[in-house]
Amino acid sequence: METLYKLISSETECDGEIKTFYGIELRGENSYRVESLSTSKQLVNDLVSICNKLKLSQIHIYDVCEDFLVKNY
Repeated sequence: METLYKLISSETECDGEIKTFYGIELRGENSYRVESLSTSKQLVNDLVSICNKLKLSQIHIYDVCEDFLVKNY
């Protein structure tokens, strides 16, 4: 089964205001969601595009998300 990464979003109250957070969803042999990676849709969408382009194996999703956070925050 081919692995597909997808941009997801959720709204959360933060400091008295509603903010949209973006994350990544993986569908393959198993499904995973890593929510609230960033409030930047573009940054997370770029990550999704890279994962799909490289056909990233699902076993690496958490390491890739951790690296994304270290690099961007």
